[in-house]
Amino acid sequence: MSVLERQAVRRHPGVLLMLQLLWTKRQVTMQWAVARFWGAILLTLVIPKQYVSTSKLMPPEVHSANKLALPELTGGLGSDGGRFIGSE
Repeated sequence: MSVLERQAVRRHPGVLLMLQLLWTKRQVTMQWAVARFWGAILLTLVIPKQYVSTSKLMPPEVHSANKLALPELTGGLGSDGGRFIGSE
């Protein structure tokens, strides 16, 4: 054991004892962890759903669809873009 490890054990003797206890009881600790894991899985399957979401599709607006679809005929975005390029 190095000097730093000995100093750490002197400062916190409870930590070393706790680690030794966990190591000696590692099988019981693993059994508890597995039991809690399966308990959590079971709990998530048993609890009823609380939130329900719905969605509705809306038809596009007539005015905005015409300007984007046929800009040459309506004088929408196409004519504005042509003005910036220099060809109209």
